[in-house]
Amino acid sequence: MEKWWLEIFIKIFERMKQTKAYFTEKFTKEMEDYAKEKLTNNEYKIFLLMGRYDKIHCVKCAMEVEKNIDKFKKSRWITAALLHDCGKPKNKGYISRSVNAIFHNIKGLYNHAETGYIILKDINIDAAEIIKRHHDENLEGLYKLFQEIDNKS
Repeated sequence: MEKWWLEIFIKIFERMKQTKAYFTEKFTKEMEDYAKEKLTNNEYKIFLLMGRYDKIHCVKCAMEVEKNIDKFKKSRWITAALLHDCGKPKNKGYISRSVNAIFHNIKGLYNHAETGYIILKDINIDAAEIIKRHHDENLEGLYKLFQEIDNKS
């Protein structure tokens, strides 16, 4: 028996939590300072171009990555977390993006990983490679952990 409806319900529930955060959370000075400390000047300029909610989400992801990834080259995973949604269109409304994400009818949203890769590849190829793959299916190891953190944050 297929459980496609359960997957959709879980995605809707996750989006409801994110929607609450979208409307209630503020991008704080502490978040800004955290990103500025972890990123190079060029990376930080890219971060500043992101929408308010995407910045909040990415900082939360980076903090979780920092807590959960003790492995090699931790800084590239933190950089990737802070910039992993830099390829999302800033002008698309949150509700529109959420509905698209739930049903994977996502022109311009899930290819944001490829767009993010293109934006970052000449600045930080290691982080760009992570960003490029962060929505791939069947990931393993640190990539899978990164994806789980992204989905929960």
